[in-house]
Amino acid sequence: MSNLEQAILALYNSNLPLHAREQAIQITESAKSDLSLYSYALQKILELCLDNPNTLTLLFWYFQVIEEAFQARYSSFDAPTKEQIRNFLIFVIENRSDILEFHYGILNKFTLLYVRVIQNDYPQIWPEAFDFAIGRALKSSIHLKFFLTLLKIFNEEFEEQFFNSPDDRKPQLLEMKEKIRNQVIFQSSEIWQQTLKSDNIEFISATLQVMNLYISWIPSEVCVIFAPYLLSHASNTSCQIFALRCLESIVSRKMDPKKKLQIITQIQIIPYIKQINLDHIDPFSDYHKAIGILLNAIGANLVDSEEWSSVYALLAISMKFFNMTDITFSKITLGFMKKYIHYVKIKEFLQPPVPLTDQERQSINTICVAVMAKCQIPKEYQNCSLEVTEEEEEFYKYRAEIVDLFKKIVLIEPTQDTIFEYLITMTHTMIEILQTLTAGQAELPLFLLYNYAECINDFGVQLSTNTKYTALIKCILDSEIHKTTSRQVIKQYLELCVRFAAYFESQDGKLHFVKVLELLLKTIGNKDALISKHAIHMMLRLSQKISSSFVPFLQKIIEIIIDNIKQNLYDEESAKSSFRAIGSILGSKSMDIDAQSRTLENLVELMRIQITPHSLWCIAELLYGFNTKVPIDISSKISPVADWIVENISVLQRSQEYYPSFIYFSQKIIDIMEDDSSMYVKAIITILISSSSFDTLESLFNILSKVCIKYKSELNSTVSHEVAHSIVNYVINHVKKPIEAASEDARQIISIRKSFVKMIDIFLAKNVNFLSVEALNPFISYITEFAFSSIEENTPKTAINIYWKILDKATETSPYFDEFASFAFLTSSKLIQSGDLNIRSADAAQISMEIARLHLVLLNYMKLSNKETMFVETLKSIINPERLDTYFNALSASFVNQFNKDLEGRRNFIQNQQVMKAIILGSVEKK
Repeated sequence: MSNLEQAILALYNSNLPLHAREQAIQITESAKSDLSLYSYALQKILELCLDNPNTLTLLFWYFQVIEEAFQARYSSFDAPTKEQIRNFLIFVIENRSDILEFHYGILNKFTLLYVRVIQNDYPQIWPEAFDFAIGRALKSSIHLKFFLTLLKIFNEEFEEQFFNSPDDRKPQLLEMKEKIRNQVIFQSSEIWQQTLKSDNIEFISATLQVMNLYISWIPSEVCVIFAPYLLSHASNTSCQIFALRCLESIVSRKMDPKKKLQIITQIQIIPYIKQINLDHIDPFSDYHKAIGILLNAIGANLVDSEEWSSVYALLAISMKFFNMTDITFSKITLGFMKKYIHYVKIKEFLQPPVPLTDQERQSINTICVAVMAKCQIPKEYQNCSLEVTEEEEEFYKYRAEIVDLFKKIVLIEPTQDTIFEYLITMTHTMIEILQTLTAGQAELPLFLLYNYAECINDFGVQLSTNTKYTALIKCILDSEIHKTTSRQVIKQYLELCVRFAAYFESQDGKLHFVKVLELLLKTIGNKDALISKHAIHMMLRLSQKISSSFVPFLQKIIEIIIDNIKQNLYDEESAKSSFRAIGSILGSKSMDIDAQSRTLENLVELMRIQITPHSLWCIAELLYGFNTKVPIDISSKISPVADWIVENISVLQRSQEYYPSFIYFSQKIIDIMEDDSSMYVKAIITILISSSSFDTLESLFNILSKVCIKYKSELNSTVSHEVAHSIVNYVINHVKKPIEAASEDARQIISIRKSFVKMIDIFLAKNVNFLSVEALNPFISYITEFAFSSIEENTPKTAINIYWKILDKATETSPYFDEFASFAFLTSSKLIQSGDLNIRSADAAQISMEIARLHLVLLNYMKLSNKETMFVETLKSIINPERLDTYFNALSASFVNQFNKDLEGRRNFIQNQQVMKAIILGSVEKK
């Protein structure tokens, strides 16, 4: 045995000492550095004695070496080397099939090498690759195994290769797929057919698995030929799952609905489904699961084909799956049910509208009743603990999907009254026997009513008078539901109150509001963190909807919240939300200004006893309800906090934990003080600029943008040229284009760059001076690179838009206009010449027109200003006749469709082109 083979065996011998295995690694890695090692491995595979107990280890290692060589260098191999490899593959199949039989892992390794060669050499160099395998498939069992394994691995590798290939490579791969579909798969289907006729279950199962991979490749007429075999094997417990998956793939193929119906009819799948006894579906049965998936596919396609007799027959069967307790099985036929409900829904939008049939009403009613029952929370999930199990999380995802179907049914207008009557009955029954119900049973009517209300047009208007809706909510509010201790019931009760918020502004509703507020104030102090947190959130949402209803009770609300905070009942998030609720009420237009001022002053003084990041955030939340500039009486009460920020800049700069809170605070004071906040905002900007942190950049952009939008006076005192210029320079130099978009850091950079461009857009609109002569070229380059960044999914329109805005703001006396004029032309010309603009994209014509228009304006300006010499010098670096043709060809191609029928538009564009070309050619001649 050679030293290499001894080293290979040592690698996998855990009994050897560490130093021996380390030495083995050195030997094998050294061997891999020899580029001809794969050739040695090919030879050794044929020489190994299969009776040797070490052979399997050696075979795996040699095959791995060959695979690594193929992956790294196969495309660079010369013709003789490739022929040597093909001869090896053929020799093994013809003369050494015992190697393939030795171990299934070796068969897979060998087949993968065969596929690698196909990927590189088929059909140009090795057109017989598939024919060779097909011609020997029936020679022996191992040859059939190889043939089936080849098709399986090729499909897997092809799908991965296609997914990862650039767009320009995909047409070539599709061409290969089409060739294989027309030649290889047709021949393969004959072998499949013979195998399916046999009684060898192992090969039948393997064939069905491979067939399923290629059904989308096979002509539908060929699929029909296999139907009898598939139906036959669907009754064989040993291979029925694979047969059912093939049938499902046939049914799910994309094609015209009429043709699909014809296929479904021809393969006789509906009679097969109908004859299966599904009265006792086993949730642990893969067979029943496969039947459900097949049923779902057939039903959805029959709806498209409008084959109603079969639809209703299968709909009844699908309900057996839906009504199962097991979520996995219950959701199997949801697609079919959704498709049917969607069909019924669109009937009312037809012209003229088509009324529902009795059969449709009956089916909808059956589905709706089942859906409502399925929304009930099971007993095992009614404790609502802090630790949510995977099963519980899965149920709530399922419930969200189910209630979405419920809302789709409610949106079918003719069903609304019937469903609401059912909800009334459910609610009254629940109230009558409340003490005997589980939490899930009590919560269900409230949950359904909440979601029902979401689907009713002008629901808020209907709550302002006596209607069936107000009658039901009165019944609920007058009941004992609010006394329950169940988390789920209280949660849904408060959710429902928020949904019916408009009712509390009516005369009757005002009395009920007091009752609801008492419950809220009691519940926000609950020692159960889940209950109190949710109650605070509900109070916030309700205060946002009907803030005026809270105003008479504001002092009481404040006292209770402050007391709860002192008792440490709230975490920081709950405290912020509670102060936001107070702020929402404080900002109510129905509240007296003097009362607003006094309340705000008292609260600010209370929170200023010790200013922390948390207390500063809570103070900012008090301003939540104010969205426009407030009177001086209000703004003066917040000024001491702003003064504190200015006085403590040095402290804040050293403690980044303050950043989120004073950023949020500054955004609010810009809203309520506008220009009067200038001094404080400058302090904030100073801190953020000095931090130079990616985590604060977007906040800085948002503050600057808000200042530009809100301030009505001159901006230079707050957003000076120096400030704006330094920010732009920092971004250009430090926030570079990402090389990928998947990582968290890359996503942050992408978000920062997008926010930056939005801010620049606002700067230009508000005449903020952020440019200088030396910074112009880097800025234009940065914006252009951003606009053409496919990783960030941007568009060239971004750059063109900014070019135009700069040009629009500039005058001939601007210190940087000349530089901009030449550089903008240079950059935008490069874009098209380099091929970055896809002339086939939907907006390419518009973009090209904008570039052409921009170029003409710039060129004409330079010509009129007698600055052509400078312009020519700028162009010299990029313009030559060859690139010039490419440039104008790209522009012309973009306009072929746009001006196909607009002769005048085409003439104007051609004339513009000629003017541009003449000027540029003039510059070329001067080279």
